[in-house]
Amino acid sequence: MSRHPQPLPPRLRLAPFSVREGRAAGLTDDRLRGRDLLRPYRGVRAAADRADGAGSSPDPLRLRLLHSAVAYLPLLRAERGELFSGTTALLLHGAPIRLTRVEVHVVIPRPHGPARTAGVHGHSTAVPFAPHVIRASGRLLPCVPPGIALIQAAPLLAFRELVVAADHLIAPVRGGSPLIAHAELIALAARSRGAGIQKLRMALQAARAGAESRMETLMHLELAKLGNDTLELQAVIRDRRGRFIGRFDAADRERRRIVEYDGEQHRTDRRQYLRDERRLDQVREEGFAVLRLHREDFFDAQLSSTGARMLAFLGRDPRPVPRGLARYLHAPTH
Repeated sequence: MSRHPQPLPPRLRLAPFSVREGRAAGLTDDRLRGRDLLRPYRGVRAAADRADGAGSSPDPLRLRLLHSAVAYLPLLRAERGELFSGTTALLLHGAPIRLTRVEVHVVIPRPHGPARTAGVHGHSTAVPFAPHVIRASGRLLPCVPPGIALIQAAPLLAFRELVVAADHLIAPVRGGSPLIAHAELIALAARSRGAGIQKLRMALQAARAGAESRMETLMHLELAKLGNDTLELQAVIRDRRGRFIGRFDAADRERRRIVEYDGEQHRTDRRQYLRDERRLDQVREEGFAVLRLHREDFFDAQLSSTGARMLAFLGRDPRPVPRGLARYLHAPTH
């Protein structure tokens, strides 16, 4: 091969492509073996200079999985109804779950056989699903509906991650409808069978509409462990004249207490930081005390002390938790 390889056609530079597509575009087998091409899967090539940059991401494993799903697209048998499924579909639906390894899951209706590509977990199903199409990394990826994705992921995720996913799915999208209603998820889990379903049913008991981020879910779960997951989430607070002050992560109106999570935007967006400071000053003028929590408060080693701090701030005592739910709330997080 020459020192300067044949340039790729523009459409093949933009996204992973199959070897068949490369040959159809005029690439020789020698060119398809070029060192400037990645081989994410057998029969797939991608321009090496389009690498995903996962190392600079706050969640590199998540980004790697999304790029792995995009790389599998040239092999996806969409014409036969094959879809991204399980934890992969949850990520495509935006659920902020944490995974311990990169695993791409796909499902196909029977009688077609499941995918057997190395690095991909293939599944088959007796019931075809209407695809939901998600845009990720500039590509359209077909995946199973959000509720089905959660059912499929139940055996693979820890209880906490199932609650994180459920909270995301039942949260209103931009003030509108959720991806799926809480009651619909509960009904779906009630008529489902298989591994992880009982764990999922308990996770849906702990899920709360109104937790709009992973950290907000962890916050209300720590209160749930102490029998006090009753704060009003996404509470709209107005001043004594009825003028809007702001929407706050969690509030106890009776005791005039607000719990706020300070996200990364406070470090990266100075204007947002100042806006939040002003609304916190205003709400304090209305007689509310504010407890501000940070990312470090939700590291695994800090969670129990964070829960104790919240309870002390709220002026509450721990309360009993139903035994079945308590077992899952205190289960290992991985």
